[in-house]
Amino acid sequence: SHTFVAGADNSPVPELAAAELAGVGCRGRHGLRIVPPYGSYVFLGTILTDLVLPSTGPSAETLCPPHCRACQAACPTGALTEQEVTRCLSDLTQRKGPLPPEAAEQVRRSPTVWGCDLCQKACPHNQAAALTPLPEFREDLLCSLTLAELEPLSNKAFRRQYARRAFSWRGIGPLRRNLALKEEAAPAEEEDRPSS
Repeated sequence: SHTFVAGADNSPVPELAAAELAGVGCRGRHGLRIVPPYGSYVFLGTILTDLVLPSTGPSAETLCPPHCRACQAACPTGALTEQEVTRCLSDLTQRKGPLPPEAAEQVRRSPTVWGCDLCQKACPHNQAAALTPLPEFREDLLCSLTLAELEPLSNKAFRRQYARRAFSWRGIGPLRRNLALKEEAAPAEEEDRPSS
């Protein structure tokens, strides 16, 4: 009898490094794994086991053409050109606590309140990426959330209500902060607009 422990986004194993060693897809310039036909729109899962399995071996292959820098050009914080993950907009939106002024401004200008994915949207491998056959990733999507919807919720109530959502693991704090930053930006943008 063998033991198997599955994980996704919550295991002690660094999934990108494990995928590289296992030969799963190839590394893109955006730092994510490109796995045809899904491009980089994949979740990396892990299975820890005491069963001895044959190694598939690492792959040094890259699918990024030498001249392509679409993901780097799309990155709003310059994180990909500097290889500085701490400046990644996705990382900034998920941090707990107050943000430094420059980071807060990046979140304020972002088209989303959680995550980023602009590098993935720009990647040529994702332009015609296959859609997943799994309904869990295509149905019951939450496309918007407002500060007013979160205001009455305690952290416990938030985690209960949004338990099945990927953003719930961080608690209510980062989302409230990000939504508040967006609301601060909205009146200023309206003032800047010319009157008709």
